[in-house]
Amino acid sequence: MTPHPSLRTFVLLALLASTGVRAGPADWLYNGAFANWMTSNAGNRYHTFTPEAADKRAAEIAAAGFKAAITSGYHFRLNFASRDADIRRIARVIADACHKHGLKVIEHHDWTIHFYDAYPLVFEHPDWLQLNAEDMLTRHRIFCLNNPEFQEAYLDYLRRYQRETNTDAYQLDEIQYLSREYCGCRHCRAKHVRDTKRSWPPTHDPAFWAGEHTRADYRDWMHWRARSLGDFRARIGRELRKIRPDVAMFDYTTMLQSNPGGFNRGAMIEERGFDDDTFGTEVNSAPFASHPFVYATLKSRQALGEAHGKPIWAKLEYTQQTAYFTWAFGQACRCSLWGGLAPVEDRPAQEKLLKWPHQMDQRVARSAADIGLFLSRSTRDSNPDPDHFYHEFEGWLQALCLTHNDTRVLLESRWKPGMDLSSLKLIILPNVTVISSEQRALLMSYVENGGRLLLTACADGWPVRRVGKGQILHRADKLGPLAFENQQMPTSIYRSAFKPPKDPRAIEQIGATVEKILAGVPRFRIEGAPRGLLAPIYRDGTRRIVHLLNASGRALKPGDGIDNPKRGELPMPALPAMTLHLPGQVSSAVLATPERPDTIPLEVGAGSTIKVPAGSFRTYGVVYAYE
Repeated sequence: MTPHPSLRTFVLLALLASTGVRAGPADWLYNGAFANWMTSNAGNRYHTFTPEAADKRAAEIAAAGFKAAITSGYHFRLNFASRDADIRRIARVIADACHKHGLKVIEHHDWTIHFYDAYPLVFEHPDWLQLNAEDMLTRHRIFCLNNPEFQEAYLDYLRRYQRETNTDAYQLDEIQYLSREYCGCRHCRAKHVRDTKRSWPPTHDPAFWAGEHTRADYRDWMHWRARSLGDFRARIGRELRKIRPDVAMFDYTTMLQSNPGGFNRGAMIEERGFDDDTFGTEVNSAPFASHPFVYATLKSRQALGEAHGKPIWAKLEYTQQTAYFTWAFGQACRCSLWGGLAPVEDRPAQEKLLKWPHQMDQRVARSAADIGLFLSRSTRDSNPDPDHFYHEFEGWLQALCLTHNDTRVLLESRWKPGMDLSSLKLIILPNVTVISSEQRALLMSYVENGGRLLLTACADGWPVRRVGKGQILHRADKLGPLAFENQQMPTSIYRSAFKPPKDPRAIEQIGATVEKILAGVPRFRIEGAPRGLLAPIYRDGTRRIVHLLNASGRALKPGDGIDNPKRGELPMPALPAMTLHLPGQVSSAVLATPERPDTIPLEVGAGSTIKVPAGSFRTYGVVYAYE
């Protein structure tokens, strides 16, 4: 006899609850907008400690179109142990109010770093502190994530918090190591031996620590550290899902995937976040002023999300003046946003943006860029010099995006035998000096079947010539460090001034190089677009979707202060007529923009060209091209 559907559902939920297993990220994590509940990390939650006050705040957030509220405050939670009962009580009041209004609640705190009122716990458990693995003497202020007693204490706290508050998701900060010398405690040593079947790295060996990235045993140890962080995060998720099967785990790093500095802390998100539901970043930048850096950052996050079937998100600073641009930035990057609840004056109202009916479905849309840039983890980890790989990779990625050459980041970890690269018209290796024989064979097969491979700086061992139906090319200089633009932080975070690339002409040189290589090749490109128009392309079933985001008005000089605009409009020059070239067939196309209520039918010409008339939009438009 077939069980009743409700009985099947009950049995499934019971099994999930008993195992801590869940079936993929929840829908609310995609196309998401997450608002701060009210306070900062340093604040408290007493603004809304009554049901009436919490209901009012939840109603405001829901009415604006947000999907979730992030509860901060009392951030370094161990410092407020005496207030734990009150914190949980208020959290339940907030959760009940949010759930009443259809909102999810994301709990945001840190339980690994201690100050002040947490010292009694430290004095009781000094062995919980991370231990310097180089001198085997120095302890520091972050608890060791591999210490089983600490793990149980934290898990007990989280289990109780979940049972008493009914929270939907967790962003747990600082589950990481202090620096590259940590941790050498007995629990880390024992876990390393169990996991790797190798002996513990040599302590009191200056050569091991001085060698850093150049030594294979050091690199192996660092990768193990990153995976061990993921092990603990995975355990937290499993334990919380035994209480509630659909609890979501958020993960983020501020370090870029290509930055060897993140490797030193064992914090690369791809290895530590394998069991989390989201990949995020707290870049905290003003996206208009810092759009080359943030856009490239989210390109790498996007690659992670697509590879693992998970959503991505970003925390971006914005004000009334920048809310529209920031929202559009998230749409263009296939990214959910964590931001504030800011009223938007004289622009599309925020609630209309968050509920705009023409948003691309981030659950199913995937990058359709036909240029690939190889993020070589092995090269990154082999040399700590940022100019060796990090700046070369990021500089090329930024320059390609700024010259309307939409680019897909290719993660080394996803390169498997039989991987299909046929949709890419060009693959770029940015000074990739460490590559496996399997990866080389995959690339050679790609070239033999008609692909184009561009090597920058290093071409050792590659036949720079025509191979089969394709071609291997070499640009011997390193344009990336010249084109690279660093993060521009708003003054509300750090007082900073605009630092342009070392040589902005390198951006045009990179764009010209690609144009020359792909001259005459049917591919996605745009004629007539100004510098600063961001134009990523995605595929969603039989549609291709091109986001057009106007950042062409940014005009910063070296030394200009970086801040979010507090008054007036962002500089948005009128856009000229543009022509989109798409390979393959296009039967019809329309443009949608929040700046007008109706969609605009677009002219489709010979060779799958799409005409976008001048003045179609000012800040943001989306072209839907139907096959």
